[in-house]
Amino acid sequence: MPCVDAILFWLQIFASVQANHAVITRTSATFFAKRGTHAQHNSSALSRTNGCPVCEAPEEVGKTDALLTELSGLAASCQHPGHYYAVNDSPKYPQVFVMAENGEVVGTINITNISSGHRFGRTGHGDWEAVSVGPCGVQSSNSSSNCHSGAHCVYVADIGHNCARRSENCSFLRDEYSIIKLQEPDVLNSDMEIQGVRLRFTYPDGRHDGESLMATPQGELYVLSKTDEGISSLYSLVGINPSTMITARRIVNVSVSGEALTSGEQRARFFSDAALAKGMDGTIYGITLRTQLAVMYFPRIANGSFKDTLSQPACKLPSPQLVQSEVLTWNQPGDPIYFLTSSEKPGSPVMKVRCSISNFTVKSGSRRDSFRLQVLLWLAACIGLSGAIHAPLA
Repeated sequence: MPCVDAILFWLQIFASVQANHAVITRTSATFFAKRGTHAQHNSSALSRTNGCPVCEAPEEVGKTDALLTELSGLAASCQHPGHYYAVNDSPKYPQVFVMAENGEVVGTINITNISSGHRFGRTGHGDWEAVSVGPCGVQSSNSSSNCHSGAHCVYVADIGHNCARRSENCSFLRDEYSIIKLQEPDVLNSDMEIQGVRLRFTYPDGRHDGESLMATPQGELYVLSKTDEGISSLYSLVGINPSTMITARRIVNVSVSGEALTSGEQRARFFSDAALAKGMDGTIYGITLRTQLAVMYFPRIANGSFKDTLSQPACKLPSPQLVQSEVLTWNQPGDPIYFLTSSEKPGSPVMKVRCSISNFTVKSGSRRDSFRLQVLLWLAACIGLSGAIHAPLA
């Protein structure tokens, strides 16, 4: 069967090329990481091979304001570029702060209409652990919202639950979790009042601690659990609404990097925040997960789900070492693109990491899959042809 032998030969060539490609990719990644800021001008080949951003060294751009007594969430505003929504863990009052890039609080949003019969946290307002910005409503399946179209809302995740982790050895338990939703203000003032609404949910598999929330340009909401073991679960809040309490849907398990799992530091195993890197048109380029020691970036697979994206190996981005790294957010889509990260303590450094936007590419296995499909079709044709040749004549 000469044609089968030929196909097997080309399959061996393909496997060899893929192996060499992986080595080249790893070598290139190391080379450009060492090149630092110069890499952003010379790394288009790297971006096409592995989808990882090429970033500069972190720089301090300010200190967090004294009003941010226990910073636990940070997200870039769509309505007001250069400003960020920040929340405190177990807030004294139901407030969202508007923070400038240098860490200064320039406005306070007092949220009304979000009292809950299920009081939790040190102050009864809940255990606020994350914030994200996205469209105020779910978009159609073939469309997404960008910062220049439609109304956008601030989503605050009241999902903290330390006692759900065995290591805490405490008994304060909660039976429900919630996302607080409020529309972005049209104009920023030093003191604002906005009506919010609580969107309630439970988990399908018991109680969980969590510190991460992502709102997609399609209006979907996702939360990530926080565990002692370093293996967390991503949950979709599909169908969440103000009228009824829903049950979250588990999507995929996500592990911290290998060195974190073997680290003696417990905090290395905690996911403390999550954020989406997005384009001007609302395209999601990748998912970023923050641990207290690392920044993990998962390039988005073209036409793939969050499960597909988070099931692949992560890139490692520059990770400023802070006392307790709690928050991370990408800036509003534009050029340049960068992320901010900081710690929960007042006066903590606000660290900025610039990344080259030209190096954000959507990973896709389509070319490789197409090659494999063609080989299979040729193999089937060969087998069919061979059968026809050797069949007895009627």
